[in-house]
Amino acid sequence: MSWPITTTPLSTTPPPRVERTAEVLASPVGDYLRDPLGGFQNVLAHLRGLALTWGPIVGPVLAVAVTAAVIARRRWRRRYHQRLMTDARLVTVLAPPTVDPSGAITV
Repeated sequence: MSWPITTTPLSTTPPPRVERTAEVLASPVGDYLRDPLGGFQNVLAHLRGLALTWGPIVGPVLAVAVTAAVIARRRWRRRYHQRLMTDARLVTVLAPPTVDPSGAITV
């Protein structure tokens, strides 16, 4: 008993049908205006993906950069404070002397 084999060429299959539901292109602002919570969740999902992808690389580099900036700022301030202290003078400002009111007549 033989079974008949029928084949159809691949070129005769119809292409998948793409339906265009809206002529307007989607934008993040339009998505946010239509669904604010969905837009916010999309942004959070994108940030989460970035954090998981770049976090192990950027995290330590950022920590080292912030630590170096804090140390450099402290040394810079200490250096200028020492430069100001080397020639610093202590000046005492006294209250003006009291004058007898009768002396104003003589002037």
